[in-house]
Amino acid sequence: MRRITPILADAFGEIRPAATMVLCEMIEKEMLVEIEVTALRRGRTPE
Repeated sequence: MRRITPILADAFGEIRPAATMVLCEMIEKEMLVEIEVTALRRGRTPE
């Protein structure tokens, strides 16, 4: 978490987006998890 915080601050500046971070270890190191997220601005609808 400490390593990612400065990167988020550089990318978002004064904007403070909601964030959820999960750290877990898989049974095998080769295993991956893919997560897809869509963020919407208030007052806008998806195209």
